[in-house]
Amino acid sequence: MAYDTKKLFKQAKKLIPEQQIIFMEDLAIYLGISKTTLYRHIGNDSDEMDELKALIQVNKVVGKAEIRKKWYSGNNATTQIALYKLLANPKELAILTGYEQNTDEKAKPQDIIKELKALQNEV
Repeated sequence: MAYDTKKLFKQAKKLIPEQQIIFMEDLAIYLGISKTTLYRHIGNDSDEMDELKALIQVNKVVGKAEIRKKWYSGNNATTQIALYKLLANPKELAILTGYEQNTDEKAKPQDIIKELKALQNEV
């Protein structure tokens, strides 16, 4: 089937914000075409593809911000820990994960306890 590239691009630009699309695969599905067809009509290195990717990036950033907002105000311990890991400084992150940044060495439990006590004294 022959597709009009300009129409596909225009439709894609409209669908991305309307449907909150965050993956090219989903865009192709909404357009009713394969991902291969999408890339054939709108070249991967084209200005048009860059524009579509920018719109998708906006959706991703907005989505992540909304999720973090829910985590921040929620009561779920797992999501609270995930948010803390995102916000933690390298020292705190090393304590939470048991690993120092930029190394594969596992921290010893007694060192973790010592670091936690030191952080408590800083507060």
